[in-house]
Amino acid sequence: MLRFVFLAAIPCLLAAQTGRYYFLEFTTADSPKGREVAAAGGTLNLAPTGCTAEARVARNQEAAKPAAPKLSCKLDDPAHLTIDSPSGLGGPLRVVAGEGNKLLIASGSKPGSHAFLAAFAVPATPASPAPIPSQGLYRAAWFQAQPLVPRGLTSGFLSFSFTPRRIDEQASLINHSTEFDDVARLMSMPLPKLEVTPAGTGTIAFAPTDLNIPLRGSREIMFSPDGAFFFAWSTAAGPRDLMIGLRADPDASSYSWMGSFAIAETYATVPYEMNSKPAILNSALGAARNSGGGFLELEQNLWDGKSSTALTTRNAYRIGTDGSSMLGPVLRPNETNLAIGGNPVAFLGAHVGPLNELSLNHGIFFGIRLSQQVPPAPAPLAVTHADGSAVDSSKPARVGEAIAIALPNLKPGPVRVLVDGIEAQGKAGSPLTITVPKTKRFGNLPLTVCATGVVHDITDLPVQP
Repeated sequence: MLRFVFLAAIPCLLAAQTGRYYFLEFTTADSPKGREVAAAGGTLNLAPTGCTAEARVARNQEAAKPAAPKLSCKLDDPAHLTIDSPSGLGGPLRVVAGEGNKLLIASGSKPGSHAFLAAFAVPATPASPAPIPSQGLYRAAWFQAQPLVPRGLTSGFLSFSFTPRRIDEQASLINHSTEFDDVARLMSMPLPKLEVTPAGTGTIAFAPTDLNIPLRGSREIMFSPDGAFFFAWSTAAGPRDLMIGLRADPDASSYSWMGSFAIAETYATVPYEMNSKPAILNSALGAARNSGGGFLELEQNLWDGKSSTALTTRNAYRIGTDGSSMLGPVLRPNETNLAIGGNPVAFLGAHVGPLNELSLNHGIFFGIRLSQQVPPAPAPLAVTHADGSAVDSSKPARVGEAIAIALPNLKPGPVRVLVDGIEAQGKAGSPLTITVPKTKRFGNLPLTVCATGVVHDITDLPVQP
């Protein structure tokens, strides 16, 4: 599970507690029957009073049904929100917000399960007419899993337009499937047919004439307000899948892709053996940094369903002028798996492997830009006891004690205070007054005040029992 967060660029999630998002979740879980799979999609409502979902969930081979409307949610720290899995199959999901809280990604670490969630903000009242879809080329990552079978995985990377530029224009699909021979192939198919409402929802239908193309049939689709992103998923009985697409930037370059990003991923490795050993599933949530020069720096905690493993590495990338972009440990001239675009800038991809070669890796990844703005310098925080004396090493704060925090230029709005990551109860005002919570350790602990979208940190607040 990717967990590297570049704290200087993480936005305060107070604003994200209120908002409306279209979301798509894909979850797998081990069970005595085999690997269960669920997909859920719809609207996620975040509010200070709680979180709700207006969504449906398709579990295993069954068609989609209404999902539970109420979701438990809480803000763990200024950078992470935890919500229930809308599908009900995964455990609590940890959410990270991108720049301006316009995009969200999430992943879970419930034992035996893997959850992936992506969401984009939508207005409470859709524009009329909705500006979707727009001109341009879209690229999408697609991942499908057959429930209750050891393997049954298909991964694809698509390129197509909703507004064809010529009569004979077709969509292209790079895909490989365990149902065949897991060799990556480039296939052409008719452009998908789209029906969409002013709310940005509708259907997308794929009707390939080649019977060897696994992507076929109708899927529900959701667009972001400007048409820059879309999610699609099958709600009919059958295999479960998810598709994430973006409007590709024709001028994408290493420079335009520079910055810090949060990234979520769900992926699997198929054992290279003749028998049907189960695919090995993994998931990831965290961040990456692109400083230019052809490399994306990653710091990951990989979740295998039982435990997490920390990994720090970097992947190479190639950005082709014809859209043949690639991200991976090693650059291959015959591999295309990466798309960059959207607003704010995001990237996505699929584990499809080099063309005409055996590929044992499946899955997709989605990265969202974090704020590129340099955060303002933390305001000086003066912390005092009730008698007005300073909290310092000679007179530390005590658990259960009320202390005051002077925060210059504090603006009206919600405020959260954490001591060593534990929320402190208190009263907003000038100064802020909090009760020191019971912490798991003592000594010099980080004090975090999150107010009006700015995080202020002190790393030397002395606390004693």
